[in-house]
Amino acid sequence: MKKILCLILALIMLFTVCLTGCSGGVDNEDDNSDLSEEASDSTKTLTMYVITETKVCNTEAELKRFLEKECGGDVNSEEYKAAVATKASYDAVEAAINKLTKSNFKTQLNIYFYTEQEYYDKIEYMFEYNEKYFDEGVLESGDKDIEDETIINEDSGVELKYPDEMLNQLDILYVGSYDKYVEYADKGWLSELDSSMSGTLKSYIFPTFLEAVKYNSVTYGVPNNNIVGEYTYMLLNKEIVDDNFFNLSDFTSVYCDSVDQFLTLASTAYPEMTTIAGDMYSCLKSYAYLTVDPDTLEVYDDTFSVIGFDKLTADAPSLDEQGFYSFTNMFIGGRTHTNLLIKLKEYEYKGYYGEETEGKQFAMSVVKGDAGEIYEKYGEDYYPVVIGAPEADRGKMSGNMFAVSSYTTVALSRNMAIITYLNTDETVRNLFQYGIKGTNYTLNSDGCAVYAEGNLYKMDVNKTGNVLLAYPSHDCGMTATEWQEYFKKTNADSIRHPMYGFEEYLKQNADSIDRELIGLLNDYSATVKNLIDSYNPSNSTIDDFKTFINDLRNNAIEGIQMEVTKTGSTLVVYNRDLYKAGTSAYDPYMYCPAVKSNEVTLPIRDDLLSIRAIYEDYLASMGIQKQQ
Repeated sequence: MKKILCLILALIMLFTVCLTGCSGGVDNEDDNSDLSEEASDSTKTLTMYVITETKVCNTEAELKRFLEKECGGDVNSEEYKAAVATKASYDAVEAAINKLTKSNFKTQLNIYFYTEQEYYDKIEYMFEYNEKYFDEGVLESGDKDIEDETIINEDSGVELKYPDEMLNQLDILYVGSYDKYVEYADKGWLSELDSSMSGTLKSYIFPTFLEAVKYNSVTYGVPNNNIVGEYTYMLLNKEIVDDNFFNLSDFTSVYCDSVDQFLTLASTAYPEMTTIAGDMYSCLKSYAYLTVDPDTLEVYDDTFSVIGFDKLTADAPSLDEQGFYSFTNMFIGGRTHTNLLIKLKEYEYKGYYGEETEGKQFAMSVVKGDAGEIYEKYGEDYYPVVIGAPEADRGKMSGNMFAVSSYTTVALSRNMAIITYLNTDETVRNLFQYGIKGTNYTLNSDGCAVYAEGNLYKMDVNKTGNVLLAYPSHDCGMTATEWQEYFKKTNADSIRHPMYGFEEYLKQNADSIDRELIGLLNDYSATVKNLIDSYNPSNSTIDDFKTFINDLRNNAIEGIQMEVTKTGSTLVVYNRDLYKAGTSAYDPYMYCPAVKSNEVTLPIRDDLLSIRAIYEDYLASMGIQKQQ
């Protein structure tokens, strides 16, 4: 009977290990060879490098160096005690994560936490080491069989043994900027992931994010879902609105008729208030400019240029009759922007602008930010009216991601299983972000995370995976349900940034760009801005300013004519619309059918036509046929 019982127990344990990698007891040593063979085929050790919010000594060696260099060898110093406590806190979270990864994937995950100041130096050193020694056999594959893979423990039964981590083993890593992403991909440091992206993973990440991280049509990183942008709000004083029965739906922009009436009333009937907290340019947050630095080729859409468009003056949002964004020279063609400048300049002549001062109310202001922050700061005294949609730019969609080193010694599928787990499972997602529930944090009645007193484990929610799966912090100003709805609505309302992808393309084609034309345009724009700013109530009237604008439109101001012809060559470029419907449950939150593509129209000199080729190449690279 005893032998039969032992055999049954052994079979049960073999079945359990095959299914989950968990352990149980066996009495028959003959069964150990089967368990060892199974374990050697599946147990893996991966390293993962991430950015944390606080200094962490990841190993005993790092702790020893910290003791010697930072604490003068004094083990009783407060700095050393804090470092020991912090290490213990992070080690406990890592151990909790490993219980899950070992149980579900037979994978030991050695996580290394570094501050942003330390992080990139560390992983780039490791990349360079791997690049130098990987092909020389110094780094050995972690896929090889391990002798004595299993351990028989009287208390816990069969335990699986995991491979030792190799010197400078680099598997999964966090990449925190698109520039770093491109740099690492160009150096051959990142694995291509397209063939390993499961349908499950894709269903949890906004399709636009997945499109945004493609570099040369290849995916090298898995982006972390996050809120793609911030709304632009016009803050209207509640007292003025309520006392005078204004209808909030009538306030559509800073220069609409209702706002004009509101400001006129505020300036006369409420003299104790600042009429507009800000200046003319703060009221131009809805305007996008085409400004390129000729030296760095960086694009600054908030730096004044004579080329640009107002995202509020056309149909939703700012589309021409063909459904395209239209960048135009404000002094050639329509009068939209010049009329806007005149209206905002008129506010200056009326004395509306002033600084936001603590303790002093204002009638109106234009701000950009997160809804929770805006309501917390201004909600008691002001109505926040949305006048600008969030803009999904490259930085938002590809500024936080996980990648796999091209030098990983473990199968890519195992690396991707862990990345998928972090982006699709709420339990491990919140464990990685907040630590151990009840120890590092608790949930309040709103379902939001509250750090426990004395908690030492702190991570940035955007740097640890899919933000939508994480609990919101208690200071978000909303319940967990409200926060999730805000997350979805923000991404649903978002529009693609007008210059999305263009800066990267300029840098990729730096050798062929006509920087003379860019510099010419910038110099002209700077001169125009200086002239606009020079007009003020101390030396002119609004009629003087209107005359100046009219002369500028007619090229009648000596010395600042742009060296282009109104009837000369016209350059047009279209940005592909990345907002497409799909099968993912998350697609509707990013689908913007109204947003088509971006059109840039720029009159150019015949002898500077080389920049036309750059735009046309960009057009082709985005898969868009040139419009004839």
